[in-house]
Amino acid sequence: MTSWLIGIALSIFFRLLPFIVGVIFWKRYNRGERALIVLFGFDVISIVIGAFLAYYYHNNIIVFHFYICTEIFVLSIFFQQYFYSSGAKKALKWIPKLYFILYLVYLLYTRQWFEDAPAFSAIEVIFIILLSAISLAQISSDDDNLIRQGRFWIVTGLLIFTLINGGYFIMNYWLISSNYELSASLQVITKYSYYFVNVLFALGLWLIAKEHKSITKA
Repeated sequence: MTSWLIGIALSIFFRLLPFIVGVIFWKRYNRGERALIVLFGFDVISIVIGAFLAYYYHNNIIVFHFYICTEIFVLSIFFQQYFYSSGAKKALKWIPKLYFILYLVYLLYTRQWFEDAPAFSAIEVIFIILLSAISLAQISSDDDNLIRQGRFWIVTGLLIFTLINGGYFIMNYWLISSNYELSASLQVITKYSYYFVNVLFALGLWLIAKEHKSITKA
């Protein structure tokens, strides 16, 4: 019980880092960055609700269903700033709506509200990897000094985290029932990946705020 609570506390702490930085410098961000900050806050709320459901009902999958749809919607807004084509921007506006409709139809039809949906997890993983890679290429072409670019750290964090954990997210439900020890080991990797990526998010938001401050002064 104690170790479980410590784990939850650490998860909340690291997820709060980028959210706190974002709130402090809120006025310096654009629409996409602010949407991302809102997602960080929603992530913290999801962890708290998920921990409550896991402890008292031993199943918090329904929280994941809500979170994954919200994440697709927010990331679509965030990634729009890296696409200059009007067609691509329109597609990014419609993708989360279509995703949500299909996801809702699936849940209503199967009534598997408390079970994973591997197909939709796979779609999300592909979505994040593809758009992160395209955005990273765009960021790299715009500026050679990537180390000081906050958006570089945010997009890189998204890409690395998804590449490391994407397979686990897709196969998690199957692994728990077929190979629990492997699932538990992968879960440890995911946990520390969350810690690492949220530090990158916080760093990225701080650098973006610093950059926008210097632009305003100029």
